[in-house]
Amino acid sequence: GEDWVALPDGQGIVVSIPAQRMLALVDTQRHTISAEIRVPGTPVRLAYHAVRKEVWAGVNVFENGEVGGLAIVDASGSG
Repeated sequence: GEDWVALPDGQGIVVSIPAQRMLALVDTQRHTISAEIRVPGTPVRLAYHAVRKEVWAGVNVFENGEVGGLAIVDASGSG
């Protein structure tokens, strides 16, 4: 992956997979991918917003590689 961010529960990380335009939620206890999330564009940089319980992914949508947007994924576990 290009980048990763740890989730605060200590049981998972989110990894960006640019070639597949995807984020993968990795269960660090079981060493498995527990979810794959498609994003619009190529995810490059990740951040976790603790207050909102979201993973923010900067995505490239331009051919020159400039960050062109933000994909926001609910990481609260409630949907």
